[in-house]
Amino acid sequence: MNTPTPRSGWTGGDLRAWRQRMGWSQPLAAAELGMHEINLSKLENGRQAIRPTVRRLAECLELLAARGIPAP
Repeated sequence: MNTPTPRSGWTGGDLRAWRQRMGWSQPLAAAELGMHEINLSKLENGRQAIRPTVRRLAECLELLAARGIPAP
């Protein structure tokens, strides 16, 4: 199976590591990123390329959490 080239510079492992740093389950992370859980699974497993907007949103959510600001 060919793994899509990540346009964001993130791999599925990077996205999974971000979710784990946040302490979030897949369903919660998917909801916070505004996507269906199956799509997050595809991203984390390398079956779909991670768009730059997904990476930017994840980084913003992590920054908010680091400052003690709850996700919107």
